[in-house]
Amino acid sequence: GNSTGWFLEWVEIDAPSLGRCLKFPCGRWLDKSEDDGAVARIIFPAELQTTEYIPFVPYEITVYTSDVFGAGTDADVFIVLYGSDGICTQQKSLCLNKREQRMYFERNSVNQFIVELEDVGDIIEKIRIGHNGGGMNSGWHLDRVTIRRLLPNGK
Repeated sequence: GNSTGWFLEWVEIDAPSLGRCLKFPCGRWLDKSEDDGAVARIIFPAELQTTEYIPFVPYEITVYTSDVFGAGTDADVFIVLYGSDGICTQQKSLCLNKREQRMYFERNSVNQFIVELEDVGDIIEKIRIGHNGGGMNSGWHLDRVTIRRLLPNGK
């Protein structure tokens, strides 16, 4: 409609690198003709509504697809990292969409991804990498994977 007003219930900010999800309640109008007429508000996070979780860190994941006939895949490739203290990441797709699924993981290709995942510690004990079996050519022959933690204090 013609109204430019907006009733702002709250703003939620997820900060994976801090391991926090903050909720900023407002419960007021941002409109010249509503409430006190303000179109901007200063709001603060509600401590009781802040959730904390294992901080995320960036990892550089390099995937090498083999150089054999039919090695490539169009399936959705995912990865899970496991640390030494029993900590593991959530399963994460390496491609953002179907177009990327068709572009990456071709025969004899090297694909590099910067992925933010839960911090599993300085040592990655093992990984689980696989795919969903989807796409026209879902079979895949993986050669190897290298992972580097992008932090000043380690790999």
